[in-house]
Amino acid sequence: MVRAEVLRLLFTNPGQELYTRELARLSFLALRTVQDEVAKLEAAKLITSRSNGYQRFYRANPRHRLYAELKRIVRKGATHA
Repeated sequence: MVRAEVLRLLFTNPGQELYTRELARLSFLALRTVQDEVAKLEAAKLITSRSNGYQRFYRANPRHRLYAELKRIVRKGATHA
């Protein structure tokens, strides 16, 4: 559930960057839950991040070999939810 929601937010709007609190707010999940999940997704290189010195922004990683397939699955799931 958590992973699916984070992936939905990051993969349905390619190129969009969201910071951790935005992900938590938009997903209605606890901040710590989102922090744990983005750490796992970033370790798997499915998402990338950058910092502006104050916030860390996350986005889908279009260079990952599974990006196109994962984007297709996430979008399909989002339209059937």
